[in-house]
Amino acid sequence: MIGTVFIIIGKWYGRLVPVAVLLNTFFVESDGRNTMVVCFCGHADTPDNVLIRAWLDTTIRAQVERGADLFYSGGYGSFDRMAAKALWAIKQHSRIESVLVVPYIDRKMDASLYDETCYPPLESVPRRYAILRRNQWMVDHSDIVIACVNHDWGGAASMLSYAGRRKKEIINYFGQREGINNALSRDKQ
Repeated sequence: MIGTVFIIIGKWYGRLVPVAVLLNTFFVESDGRNTMVVCFCGHADTPDNVLIRAWLDTTIRAQVERGADLFYSGGYGSFDRMAAKALWAIKQHSRIESVLVVPYIDRKMDASLYDETCYPPLESVPRRYAILRRNQWMVDHSDIVIACVNHDWGGAASMLSYAGRRKKEIINYFGQREGINNALSRDKQ
């Protein structure tokens, strides 16, 4: 398949290697292995409670068992922090990698819970759209979206709707709420 290549230099099982991310594909290739990629999507004000943390831990572990070993996060808000902490605990027993995908090259973010940071090709994107485009980049380069989205407005809802239009597998904490998945994953024309 012909596509655009974006190179990330990062740690892979203890070594620094280039990781080629091919646009329009579902897998990242490194060292000849295919990788299942997961990204996170949630409201910044998601309550940090034991039920969501337990669900995140169980959901992430299930994806690792399915073969997921690369996880993208935007690093904003409580849901991203809960996901990063869950990944940090799980990675003590698994070979997974956690990547903070930053929307601005000139802004410092706390990357202490991540293995590496990545800046997608957003140089030509106006600052006001950088988070939106970063979120779209994460969805485009992921197989699965783990979400905690309970309403259909705001940045997290836009990201989840975009993932639905891209036909990504979506695992939403609020997936059982009547109508929420239909409202978020419907292709709005």
